[in-house]
Amino acid sequence: LSTALHRLAKLAIADPEVMVALREHPALPTLMGAVREMLQHAGTGGAPPQCQALSNIAWSLATIQTADQPALARIAELASAHLNDFKPFELSSLLWGFAKLVELQPCMHG
Repeated sequence: LSTALHRLAKLAIADPEVMVALREHPALPTLMGAVREMLQHAGTGGAPPQCQALSNIAWSLATIQTADQPALARIAELASAHLNDFKPFELSSLLWGFAKLVELQPCMHG
């Protein structure tokens, strides 16, 4: 799911019309619902979450300028509990995603 969202964001990044079409596409809420469901189960059962997936989701949401609050809150919760598991690139992408979303939607800062 994180890879699908990441690939869609990469396709849309260079073309503002594609970006708008992606944000307005009826499949995006379904995809985000599945992402939120996956995030709820991540990190349960003793296994750490997949840091690359968390990073990819945060980067993708920032890239398509979509602040899915429940998904981002869960990503923040998981990431803060497992910061030492992130590779430098994963952590920088995660932080960039959150910083970009705060820049776009200052109400996220809290």
